[in-house]
Amino acid sequence: MVESSLKELGIGDIKDIKEWNLIEVKGAKKYPLWILTKEGKEYLVYAESFNSQKGVVAARKAEIEEDKPNAEVVVISDEAYEDLKNSLLSLQEENESEEDSIVSKAQNLVNEILRDAVSRGITDVSIAPTVLEESDKAVYRVRFGIGKEYSTVKSFSLSVGRRVVNRLAQLSGVNLSDYRPQSGSFYWGDKGKKKIRSEFYYVELAEGHGVSLRFQDLLNIGNLKLSKLGMEEELLRKYEEYLSKTRGGGLIIDSGETGGGKTTTLAASLVYLIEKSKRGGDPTIEVRTIEDPVEYPIPGAVQIEYKPEYGNTFPEVIKSCLRQNPNVILIGEIRDKETAKVAVEASITGHLVLTTVHANSAVAVLYRMRDLGVPLETFINSVSVILNQTLVKKVCPNCRIPLSEEELSLYGLKKGYRIGKGCEKCNGTGIVGRTALFEALFPLEYPEIKRLFLNSDELALKRFLREKGFKTLWQKAKEKVEKGIIPVEDWLSLPKDPVLDEQDAEERDSLGFNINLGTVVYPEYRIPVKVISGGEEVEGYLYDVSDGGISIIYDEAGFFPLRSEMKIRIELPKGGKKEGRFYPKRFYRNLAYRGMVIVGGVWKGDSVRFIWKEFKNDGEKSG
Repeated sequence: MVESSLKELGIGDIKDIKEWNLIEVKGAKKYPLWILTKEGKEYLVYAESFNSQKGVVAARKAEIEEDKPNAEVVVISDEAYEDLKNSLLSLQEENESEEDSIVSKAQNLVNEILRDAVSRGITDVSIAPTVLEESDKAVYRVRFGIGKEYSTVKSFSLSVGRRVVNRLAQLSGVNLSDYRPQSGSFYWGDKGKKKIRSEFYYVELAEGHGVSLRFQDLLNIGNLKLSKLGMEEELLRKYEEYLSKTRGGGLIIDSGETGGGKTTTLAASLVYLIEKSKRGGDPTIEVRTIEDPVEYPIPGAVQIEYKPEYGNTFPEVIKSCLRQNPNVILIGEIRDKETAKVAVEASITGHLVLTTVHANSAVAVLYRMRDLGVPLETFINSVSVILNQTLVKKVCPNCRIPLSEEELSLYGLKKGYRIGKGCEKCNGTGIVGRTALFEALFPLEYPEIKRLFLNSDELALKRFLREKGFKTLWQKAKEKVEKGIIPVEDWLSLPKDPVLDEQDAEERDSLGFNINLGTVVYPEYRIPVKVISGGEEVEGYLYDVSDGGISIIYDEAGFFPLRSEMKIRIELPKGGKKEGRFYPKRFYRNLAYRGMVIVGGVWKGDSVRFIWKEFKNDGEKSG
């Protein structure tokens, strides 16, 4: 009966019906059925008993047909009408049951994803639609990340993926009807609860949203300790010493990449200060934090979450806090000139200010603040500690793979390990959590730091720090590789500073790092030159250890970038080395219009005099 009714309507299958509903008509025995097919055709289906009714029902029928001018009117028997209506109701129940099943599946998937991520020590999760290479089919993909390394763990259909994201949005308190990027957070887990921060964004591909999750342990006050972050004993002692000087104020800056652990370090610093100041269990200092958003609940601190929708700027909120006269104030991040200026001013008026800034190294923080336009002398007199940090993986001691003798020789290591295939102790990951690497600069320790910074001599400042034993993240990572704490892969992924990380020639060559200098490839910073030594012409090598390296190679000689000073090391073929200094600014000023090619040189005492050619737009000259 249903099939014949559908045939009369020109519908092949009941599942071809996209939408339908019963239109209420007062006094009618059987309500009209409005049907819309997937092809976009509309029908008004009347039972014979309804179609034969007069009076008010007939008038209402005319109104319905006027409201649905595109609908084709079809009259069927009462029996066929009942069969069609009941079939549609059954299909609706089936669809609702299927929908409930998908929603239930999505909720189970969310729990499974979160549980799996927590058990494996995952720090970040990405759930977003993408296209599969093998099928050109769009799916939602789940990727787990530890630090900056991600791997795909599962994928599912767009319909399920949308509901997974909707479930996470519901947990995060986010309204996905707003297509703008949104942030939220929620707590998950029965034991050792995790705070999970979420970032939602609209994806046109899926006509839905993607989400990134970041996991954060809600550590209690007893666990959030500086001693557990990875600082060496000497650095920890020194940092705590500067941190304790709250009475005179000062500025402490932590820098590094996003997700590098800066917030955790500063939160642990506040916990240290609050605990140290307690008398009879009550802190004797006032602590304020201004964050966007608040990440760690810190007992004993007054924490303010900055909300731009309230109309106040970040610097205005900081100034309001300063009028409350706290001993210590944490400013979540310095992002602009005004915030930088307020932070520096607060540090010289008796407040200890802790803050973060994005910079690649501790030295780079000095010049980042200069670029933000803060008064340089005021800044360098107020900043007491500059940290730079990153997080690296801890290799599993049970399944780690030792480097071969050839690899140790290649990398210049005494000992080292690679990440293993995984075991029961590390949940099959090959790693057992993460630890932080720190480089620390104490500007008030040496007057030379202030002088060289104010003179804008970055190269000389780095050289001075190297002579004083300053250690970079790269050097700290190498030490932890040799102690078997972190894998060699994480050390090799860190950038080297060409001045602070200078090594001797043999070690540099053994690392096997090469750069392409124009059309010729040489080991890093090494260029062949001819040198007149002792009356005879010999082949040697020139090393540039200035900031930025060497520019372009032409023929058999080299163009050099503008540098205030270069250190020269010449290796003679019969053995031995000669060293000296070279000052290219004496020869040219603007590399854009002229360049210099070294073609030889003469040794005089402990210095070298080069034979050079200078190229200009209007020709060349020698000197």
